[in-house]
Amino acid sequence: MVNITLCNIIAYFSAVLTFFGSIFSCFFLVIDVKNLNRPVKKSDGTMWFVTESDVASMAIDTISNVAIFIASVFLIIGIKRRHHTFVAPWVFVVAICVVLNLLKLIPNQETLLQSLVSVDPPAWDSCEQRSGCNFELQSVWCP
Repeated sequence: MVNITLCNIIAYFSAVLTFFGSIFSCFFLVIDVKNLNRPVKKSDGTMWFVTESDVASMAIDTISNVAIFIASVFLIIGIKRRHHTFVAPWVFVVAICVVLNLLKLIPNQETLLQSLVSVDPPAWDSCEQRSGCNFELQSVWCP
């Protein structure tokens, strides 16, 4: 009984959040498409552009929210009717959406690899500020 109640809470919570998330992401997708490659003024006076990668990112959000909402509805039906096969789509869709959202964080794999292996020297004003650095690094970064 406790497991079914917990499953219902998770299913309804997932359905409600993804429903509002899909409305939210659809709204911002329309705004992004409308402002694509046009300069937009921010509240602080600076200008910014909506790029194709911004639109693609918002499209991934919209598609993943709608997919999770549909899978959550199947999850609710599966819990109510005790069809355990309706739980599997929710698990797979959530896993795929997590992977897509992780890939969305990495726009370019080359820059990720470069940022992982590169070591930038500290931003010292002068070599006298290097007191916390070991000798080998001091000889490389400061003459």
